[in-house]
Amino acid sequence: MTKILAVIFLTMCLLAACSDGSNAVPRRTAYPRVEAYGNSFTTLAVRYCELSINPLAYLSSPQPGWLNADYTRFGATLHLTVTSAADSAQMARTMDNRLQRMSLNAGDIPTRELTFTNPRGFQCRLWSAQSGNTPLQIMAVGPSTVVSGVVAFNGPTEPADSLAPILQNLEEQMVTLLQSLRRGH
Repeated sequence: MTKILAVIFLTMCLLAACSDGSNAVPRRTAYPRVEAYGNSFTTLAVRYCELSINPLAYLSSPQPGWLNADYTRFGATLHLTVTSAADSAQMARTMDNRLQRMSLNAGDIPTRELTFTNPRGFQCRLWSAQSGNTPLQIMAVGPSTVVSGVVAFNGPTEPADSLAPILQNLEEQMVTLLQSLRRGH
């Protein structure tokens, strides 16, 4: 009889510990989701190239051939350069320089690479990391032209899982930019 009472008592204790989840407790600090940038784009000329960029990004050009696009909602800035090359040797030096900079930016952080040729013949590459201050880097090579850029965060980048939706939206923005890239007039 004592064993039966002990089993009944333990079963009751286990059942009392179960809940239906209706007593949800909020976290001490809740962070609102940042609204993503939409799929609206405008065409912009940078030096002798044209590209599509989100019209809600704040644009500036510190010098000819450079473009800074501030995605203020995300605290991120795209730093883009358009460089021309007079011959294949200069093109190779420019590409080597850009690849070295990108390698230094990435450091030891694992990256995923996306490569494709856009409709206008530019060979495009996008490197994506899930953390770090420069998680997205792009490079496109076309006729006598190298376009390169890096998205840099202007603040903390931890926890990385909180940045995942932001990185996904910025990656979509960069893919659209690369797909639209073409030589201007």
